[in-house]
Amino acid sequence: QVQLDVFGPIVDMIATLADAGAPLSGEHWRLVEAAVTAVQRRWDEPDHGIWEVRGPRQHYTHSKAMCWLAVDRGVRIAERLLGRERSDWVELREHIAADVLERGYNASLGAFTMAYGDDRLDAATLTLGLCGLIDPTDERFVGTVRATEDALRQDAAVYRYRTDDGLPGDEGGFVICAGWLVEAYAAA
Repeated sequence: QVQLDVFGPIVDMIATLADAGAPLSGEHWRLVEAAVTAVQRRWDEPDHGIWEVRGPRQHYTHSKAMCWLAVDRGVRIAERLLGRERSDWVELREHIAADVLERGYNASLGAFTMAYGDDRLDAATLTLGLCGLIDPTDERFVGTVRATEDALRQDAAVYRYRTDDGLPGDEGGFVICAGWLVEAYAAA
């Protein structure tokens, strides 16, 4: 399974440590550089997404957003550690953001979808407004929050998605998805 989303949370964790005043080592910086370099090389490839859906690779909206997150936080860390901006990273960050906002949003649904050009919803798209890729008060994000609740919430449970994922059995609710929904409402 190819998962390009993994880089974002790793670099975000290092940025969180830096923001909290923790000293960053050369190892931290090497990890940030390696993650952003991997994103530079591969962000525009399809993958299997956060949920590791069985089937062909796709351009999952959440994966692209997490690639953006890695670069965004890498820019912040570079400014802190190096005292300067990495212009190539800034340019990449803006390019990925534009791609996600254009291709990950389905205007007829009024929501960001599981994958580019898709009409399936995915609770992981709630992270777009939580990580800063889009303002949480933006109508596109608010529409995503509403659509997620309408289609993926059942009582207290929030499902990841409602689509065949190639695995046997029924889908269950995910606590992290319920948390994202609560956070998204609070942010919006």
